[in-house]
Amino acid sequence: MRKIITIFMSFLINLTYAKVNKVSDERVQIKNLNTISTFLSQK
Repeated sequence: MRKIITIFMSFLINLTYAKVNKVSDERVQIKNLNTISTFLSQK
């Protein structure tokens, strides 16, 4: 359960980072997808 919260937090941090630094949303989405796939492979 704690892992899911951590991943959710990293999503929010990534999105906030993108908005603050005007980073393209695509790069953030890719980063989030990588986070999800890493999480799923660890189960």
